[in-house]
Formats: sequence, C-alpha cells, structure tokens
Amino acid sequence: MRGVLTLILLMLFAAPAFADMARERLKLASEFHDIRPLRDTINVAIENLAAGFSGTARENFISNMKLRINYDDLENQSIKIMAETFTVEELKAMIAYYGSDVGRAAESKAVAYQEKFSPAVKKALDAALAAEKFGEKRP
Repeated sequence: MRGVLTLILLMLFAAPAFADMARERLKLASEFHDIRPLRDTINVAIENLAAGFSGTARENFISNMKLRINYDDLENQSIKIMAETFTVEELKAMIAYYGSDVGRAAESKAVAYQEKFSPAVKKALDAALAAEKFGEKRP
C-alpha cells in the first residue's frame, strides 16, 4: 500500500514536469519545421514522382498532386511524431545543425548525393536479387 501511495504522489508531482517537457518538445519540433519546412520535402517527393512524365503532363501531375496534399495536416502530424520520438536535447541538436550554414549546405547536397549513389545501390540490389533467384553462390 505504501508503494502505491508513493507512486501516486510521484505521479502528481512529476506530471507538471512531464507536461512542460512535452510542450517544449512540441515547440522545438515546430521550430525545426520552420528551419526545414515539410512542404519542401513533400514537393521534392512530388517532383521525383513526376520524373516519368514530360511537358504538360508533368506540370499537370505536379499541380494536381500539390492541390490534393494537405500540407498543414501533414506538418501537424510530423511535429507531433517528432515531439514523441526525439528528446529535447536531440531536437535542439537538430535545430542547431539544420539551422547552421554548414547544415543547410549539407542538406542542399543530399538530393544530388542520393541521385549519384542510387544507381550503385540499385545495381547491387539487382545483382543480389538475380543471384538469389538463380541460385548463384555468394562472393
């Protein structure tokens, strides 16, 4: 009985601290989205999806996709999930990095890096899949 009472008292006194921490994490997650807008990430994804189209079809696809995406809802979901996932310290570090000149420069190069590296990954996966499918021995 004494242990239960201690637990209840702990919860009563700790609850405000947890609420403050949750609010801080939400605030920091929102700050992160100000630095690195989710809209930009989604638009890059849409551009990548549109790569198979050309001309007017491509423009129409991009335009229609952007009209159908609820950016605000996705951002709110992302902020909530970030606040649940990352600690205050991690969020502060992410803000410091992505808010810095070096972080912005590195982030701007991420797409180019992925475009250059993706063919090597695809080639390795295709080779592994073919080896698995046709029973070739491992190297």
